Amino acid sequence: MASNVANCGGLLIDGSTIVVDSVTKAIKVGGDNIVVTPAVAQADSEATTVELLLADFNTLLANLRTAGFIATE
Repeated sequence: MASNVANCGGLLIDGSTIVVDSVTKAIKVGGDNIVVTPAVAQADSEATTVELLLADFNTLLANLRTAGFIATE
């Protein structure tokens, strides 16, 4: 169960305080910093065939893997 930590902008989960730095956007969990990197911007697909849509989708997956949002193969 999660609850707000009073006056620090953090979240307490299973005894660990989780805080997001408003300047650096780093996430700190129990004293350890975790850097969250956004995925590369990707234009909306304008695919007109299944093959082009597949290429756009695979590009999206590659961008998400590079940013660390999904596991690599």
